[in-house]
Amino acid sequence: MKTSIEHISEESETEVVIYCHAIDDEVSALLTYLDSPPTALFGEVDKELHLLDPEKIYYVESFDRRVFIYGECDKYISRKKLYELEEELPKHQFFRASKWMILNTGKIESVRPVIDGRMEAMLKNKKKVYISRKYVGDLKSILGINRRK
Repeated sequence: MKTSIEHISEESETEVVIYCHAIDDEVSALLTYLDSPPTALFGEVDKELHLLDPEKIYYVESFDRRVFIYGECDKYISRKKLYELEEELPKHQFFRASKWMILNTGKIESVRPVIDGRMEAMLKNKKKVYISRKYVGDLKSILGINRRK
């Protein structure tokens, strides 16, 4: 898909125009994203609720019946279930990395294979997370990593 951006004056309204041969899955996903309202996402620390920007979330993890949201160096508790956050977070940016984790692909610095078909992702904050083999194919597809032939 080819993209282009044209800067306009402050007085003009922002407009998105899509030129396509047919509305395929990619175009449909883009339309869904453009039409969806921004998600208000909250995390709790010391009984205080904080409004979180999805762009600053590194990953979301379920552990011991609780859901934790990790930023660069912050950790929040969510009142929502992991599957609820998966539905609310931008699909173009977050993907299911394991049964207990959702990962922000924009925060991945590097990946490498590890034993049992899993992958290890080094994040930009230098934390390591693991992608279970069930979701490795999804990650490779998102990152454009092809298998050797």
